[in-house]
Amino acid sequence: MAEAPDVSVLSQRARLAVALHLFRGYCDRRSLHHPEIDRYLGHLWEFV
Repeated sequence: MAEAPDVSVLSQRARLAVALHLFRGYCDRRSLHHPEIDRYLGHLWEFV
């Protein structure tokens, strides 16, 4: 398995954006679709 990249140089907002993008991709691949997930992600994107 590949080593995770070092994100320590990224700002908190950049880290949040990466995490939200990865979580959305995970949900899509697992066919997890629900309005609460969309609201949660939308709410967190407001911080970015």
